[in-house]
Amino acid sequence: MRTVFYTLMLSAITSLVSGQTNYLIQTKNHKSIIAKQKIEFSEYEIESNKYVIEQSSLNNMLIDSTLRYNFQSEIDSTIAVKNAYFYDDLYNLTSWSFNSWSSEQNTWIPIWKYDYNYDQYQNRISQIQYDWNSDDNIWVLIDKFDYQYNQNGTISLITYLEWDGEQNDWINSIKEDYSYNELEMITQVSRYTWNSINDEWLLSSKEEHNYTIDNYNDLISYYNWNSEESTWVYSSKIEKTFDNNGNISSQTNIIWNTYENDWLPQNRIDFNYNILAQLSSYTQQSWYMNDWVPQIKHEYIYNEQGLNTSDLYSIWNEELNDWENKTLNSFAYNEHNNRTLLEYYLWDKILNDWSIKSKSFSYYSAIVSNVHQDTNDKLSFYPNPASSTLNLTNNENAHVMVIDLSGRVILEKANISHSIDISSLQKGVYIIIVSTKNGTYSGKVIKE
Repeated sequence: MRTVFYTLMLSAITSLVSGQTNYLIQTKNHKSIIAKQKIEFSEYEIESNKYVIEQSSLNNMLIDSTLRYNFQSEIDSTIAVKNAYFYDDLYNLTSWSFNSWSSEQNTWIPIWKYDYNYDQYQNRISQIQYDWNSDDNIWVLIDKFDYQYNQNGTISLITYLEWDGEQNDWINSIKEDYSYNELEMITQVSRYTWNSINDEWLLSSKEEHNYTIDNYNDLISYYNWNSEESTWVYSSKIEKTFDNNGNISSQTNIIWNTYENDWLPQNRIDFNYNILAQLSSYTQQSWYMNDWVPQIKHEYIYNEQGLNTSDLYSIWNEELNDWENKTLNSFAYNEHNNRTLLEYYLWDKILNDWSIKSKSFSYYSAIVSNVHQDTNDKLSFYPNPASSTLNLTNNENAHVMVIDLSGRVILEKANISHSIDISSLQKGVYIIIVSTKNGTYSGKVIKE
């Protein structure tokens, strides 16, 4: 069951195909979403809403809505934003709407929404975005993404289309074609742009993924297509290193300098983890005057249940030669470990203290269905822990998803009858969700 794991399709596609790569289409859509919002709505809040949706289904809870209150002072607040979520009978997210509160009209005003469609295997096959036309009180089509899958249930093609109101039809814009190796790890993404004059797709760019002997994606190379010379031209690359636990320890973004005909570093991110292998901080630096200069830092704190309770964002102050507080996000959870509260603070330099700016509350409903937690007499998987192959019992043409503890879909297969290869996974604990015609089952699996 593909239950509400995607709020923004593009972030979801990242999880589906690699769990770690940002793609051209992702950037295009994400920026368009931000630009179209007519009220303050931070990128962090978008990601936060995506998080609560992803996490909700893991505990047989579905998020119904989130409400955000903006604070003018410590005690003075006004309601500002509402997100509403809707599902089908299989608990697939079918619609997500963003609404702004009008104090003058004393009602919620729609801003934009997404509608989602699925195939018979519960694979998401489209995401359609609408903007609200307040003059005519109707939803106006904006753009959509169509998804295609290979026989293994893995993303093979994403097409981005824009709505043409004059022609009253969808117009092709961009598409991405995905290739994989025998372990179903992404090896190449080819990108095309639509030529409306000749009605054809034109090759524009590609990215190639390389892996270590331990199947860690340590290099992503980006190229642009030179149509005049019919050749690939260097664009940029991402180099990664990993620690002994398979966690990414650094990521360096490098661009190709055509003038010097050489690679030029741009920025680097260094990651740190606690003893439980949870991300505790990451620091981003920029390359300047042949040296790395600190820029930003995020620090994370977790509770005893391993849930993230705060995210401190700091920027580097060159004059003080030290980190300077910028924003703080504080989180609270219910008894089902669903995030129920996000408090957003800004650092007040005058008061030398945190000043609250908003609170977002999330509300959930329990899933009442044939979803079974952990193993039972109807379905089980073994061995557990497993190193390479996970065997399934008592299923027919199962749809299997493997999810890490942050909610990302790491592996997904369709039409699985007996076993699934998990050798490409890094060591750790995962959630496995198995959907059959008799129901949907979930449990934890340890990859050793």
